[in-house]
Amino acid sequence: MLRERRGVSVWLLWLAVLGGGCVDSASVACEDGRLCPSNTACDDVNHGCVLPAQLEVCVGSVDGVACDIAGQAIGICRHEVCLRQGCGDHLAAGSEQCDREDLRGIETCDQLGYHNTAPVTCRDDCTFDKTLCAGYCGDGVAQVPPEDCDGGDLAGATCTSLGFHGGTLSCLDNCSFNLIGCVGTCGDGAVNGAEVCDGTDFGGAACTTRGYYTGSLTCSTDCATIGESNCIGRCGDHVRNGPEVCDDADFGGASCGTFDFYDGALACASCAIDTTGCAGYCGDGAINGGELCDGVTQPGACDSFGAKGGPLGCNGFCQTDFDRCHWGQWRTTPSGTTNQIYDLWASGPTDVWTVGADLTGMAGHFDGRRWRQVNIGIAARGVWGAAAADVWAVGSGGEIRRYDGTTWSAFGAGVTTTDLVDVSGSAANDVWIVGEAGLILHWNGTAFTKTTMGTRRWLSVWAHSPTDVWAVGEGPTTGSAIAHFDGTSWSTTLEPTRYLVAVRGTSTGDVWIVGYTGTILHYDPGTTSWVQLGPDTGASLWAVWPTSPTDVWVAGTGGTIRHWDGTAWTDEPSGTSAELYGLWRSSGADLWAAGAGGVITHYDGPGWTGSSVGGESLTDVASTSRIAAWASAAMFGQGGMFRYDGTDWTLDLVTVDALYGVWATASDAWAVGSNGTIVHHDAGGWSPSSSGTTATLSDVWGIGGQVWGRRDDRSLQRHHLGAGQLRHQQRPDGDLGEQRDRHLGGRR
Repeated sequence: MLRERRGVSVWLLWLAVLGGGCVDSASVACEDGRLCPSNTACDDVNHGCVLPAQLEVCVGSVDGVACDIAGQAIGICRHEVCLRQGCGDHLAAGSEQCDREDLRGIETCDQLGYHNTAPVTCRDDCTFDKTLCAGYCGDGVAQVPPEDCDGGDLAGATCTSLGFHGGTLSCLDNCSFNLIGCVGTCGDGAVNGAEVCDGTDFGGAACTTRGYYTGSLTCSTDCATIGESNCIGRCGDHVRNGPEVCDDADFGGASCGTFDFYDGALACASCAIDTTGCAGYCGDGAINGGELCDGVTQPGACDSFGAKGGPLGCNGFCQTDFDRCHWGQWRTTPSGTTNQIYDLWASGPTDVWTVGADLTGMAGHFDGRRWRQVNIGIAARGVWGAAAADVWAVGSGGEIRRYDGTTWSAFGAGVTTTDLVDVSGSAANDVWIVGEAGLILHWNGTAFTKTTMGTRRWLSVWAHSPTDVWAVGEGPTTGSAIAHFDGTSWSTTLEPTRYLVAVRGTSTGDVWIVGYTGTILHYDPGTTSWVQLGPDTGASLWAVWPTSPTDVWVAGTGGTIRHWDGTAWTDEPSGTSAELYGLWRSSGADLWAAGAGGVITHYDGPGWTGSSVGGESLTDVASTSRIAAWASAAMFGQGGMFRYDGTDWTLDLVTVDALYGVWATASDAWAVGSNGTIVHHDAGGWSPSSSGTTATLSDVWGIGGQVWGRRDDRSLQRHHLGAGQLRHQQRPDGDLGEQRDRHLGGRR
């Protein structure tokens, strides 16, 4: 094909050479009008004149193959013609931009970075002829489009016009904007300029700051509007949510009854419950709902409920309160458990602890009104306290727990793994613990010391002082052992035929031990020996509590409780037949016993006791506590007031006129009598108060800030506390006085 395109002139040249000069040798005329020397041929494809050798070496070769012409430079085959390398060889190579018709694929100006599409040609020096090209990046003139800018020509643009809130705009070498100097734009994730939000930046705003309880805010694409569509729950949405207790009519099932009212309807204000529409509650001073009383002493007397006496009260639930009843007997109380109770300790009538065989680690606590179960972490065998805020409990595996008034905590970790049975002490820094294998531990307030005595196990310990400690336990082989610590060393006495289980005392010379078959031993310091008190038979005794040599209580099998008065033993009805393992007396009239099946029985003191105030004629009595009372009297035409201080009655006031009625509170007392006499006692003592009448006043009572006196003619005198005078108000005869008497408890 190449030979056909090359034309006849090439072949004529070859014929002339081969035939010995048949053709004119001056020149060769080519098809494109070119004249080639006589020793060359026309190359119409590459538009040049070539030597015959240039045609010969590239016959059948592909373009680009190197070729060698004798006496010439190395060339490259192009259309089966060996052409020299360099500008003008019709092949753009090396540093050439172009070479004749070889423009390296460039056809128009825009391909060279100009902004127009005029054609591009090649100069003889093999560079592009860009005469027709116009406009390019870098000429310093912004041509928009396609350029954003060019050098210092920003085409009037600024950071602000591009949506930023400020800064300095510049131009990059590629004629696009350089935004690095611009600051603040919607979408950069930070609130700036006039934006109210940007991405997740809401300038400190949140659903919660807008009255919602949870959820997330949204931001509009122009950073100008905060959306609340994803916020959840707010006061006023008619649905109770978040911390709300109500919202509109949604009270979550609550009603006036939920708040201990008896009637009415709740209201919701600012999502808080408003009970002003409710009516009737315990404490409003009126008996309503299921109340038996409200704010006043319950009508009736304790003896109607089986007590020995005392006034009924009204508790915080407006029900009958028996706290001031005087029972004078043992009564069982609900303990909250059916597990064995092994030991008792109390700091007073309103702080009693029990421990026992509760594998879940529960102990019992009485707060003066009821028992509740408290988790102390171990099934304890013994309990003792130095004070209400320092109580010890011990149990199996060497476990010790200590109570600080708020929390029970593990104590003495790692001291022992031997089972512990009992604990006692004389002070917070003198605590003794006994257990299996003859183990005795002593806490001195800083550290434990350990002693092992020759016994199978110690069952009970009692510490009178750091130099006077007693323990009883099982003997080495049979019977029991009694041990005493004198501050330096332990000494042991064996009782081979007795089985002793508990020891307690009041002093060095008053120590008691009880055990099987009714064993009761009392220590005689004069002979340093133990004396059996009472028959050594009968119920086995597991607990003993002495307060003096003439006041000792013991407890044991079958609910047995016995009392020693210094002369003889008396059996007490305990109210139970359960085994009683623990005994404690917190005061002269407050005893507790506990044992099998979670049974707890309580004794609150003796029945009525007689007292004498000198044989006078007593007309009325008022009491404010167990150790404070007043009694009025008519004495040989005069009056008198007697005062009780918990031990004795003494004459505290003598008046000209007889006194017939007395009423008292914790801070003052009022007494009334003949000739309209009224006397008042406060912190300053007794003083007269004018009544405005000479009639005999037979009774006095106070309630709600007022004091009332009753005249013999059945009318009432009323005195406002603190008013400084009496005002008289007539009341009709008949039923009013009787009704009032019943309302005030039938005192007269």
